Amino acid sequence: MRMIANKIDIEYEIFGEGRPIVFVHGFGDEHISMVDCMEPIFKEIEGYKRIYFDLPMMGASEDAEWIKCSDDVLDIVIDFIGKVIPGESFLVVGKSYGGYISQGLAHHLPEQVDGLLLICPVVVATHNKRTLPEHVVLEKDEKMMAEAQKNCDEDFRTYLDNYVSTMVVQNQYTFTKYKEMMVPIMKRRDTDRLLVFRDSNYSFSFNLNEKDRRFEKPVQFLLGRQDACVGYKDALDVMDIYPRATALILDIAGHALEVEQPELFKEMVHEWLKRL
Repeated sequence: MRMIANKIDIEYEIFGEGRPIVFVHGFGDEHISMVDCMEPIFKEIEGYKRIYFDLPMMGASEDAEWIKCSDDVLDIVIDFIGKVIPGESFLVVGKSYGGYISQGLAHHLPEQVDGLLLICPVVVATHNKRTLPEHVVLEKDEKMMAEAQKNCDEDFRTYLDNYVSTMVVQNQYTFTKYKEMMVPIMKRRDTDRLLVFRDSNYSFSFNLNEKDRRFEKPVQFLLGRQDACVGYKDALDVMDIYPRATALILDIAGHALEVEQPELFKEMVHEWLKRL
């Protein structure tokens, strides 16, 4: 489906009926990655309207030269939500940069946002100011990886190198997920456009972490202990803003936590929903 939000044509999908949940994907990603990890969970649960969409500049949503910073992206998302579920309260699930936008939604719409699930969220927008661990590989199927390297054609080489340099768990399951889901997304993205955006005004103009601001509704931080992209320590520094937050740091998990630890991921989604 399509909808105009703040003059931008947004691609979105809705599943189910009931309490609205808005899902916000990561930077350079598409909503289908959120559908892939969340719908197997929510198909077992009744009573939720799941709203997935492509952020502006990404996926099948429109781009525009005037989108210069995360404030602009947030404004578009707020307008989209206001049109797709006008006047309703809602839950938000955000992954990585989508977690950053989700925190912005809670900052701007605290009365409407009833809870946050933040998966490996960006907390510190500027990459070189983040507290990050070194990348490590803790589980590796040597035979599978040798076969992948041997049978890798030139077209796939860059994507395989990215998999090797980012995944903490390198086995048949994570490799298949990466190849089937992420590689097509990476091929479709406008990398040059996104790099310019990231390197210019990736941060909000306002302070998300004002000490006198408190979001007193259920929040779940799911953090990868080996996440070398956004880390986990910066999220712990903002816990006072979220007095009803649970922060779970998963071992053997990087920035693809939902793929590397799928069973624990599913359990913690259920835990968050119970607290709501």
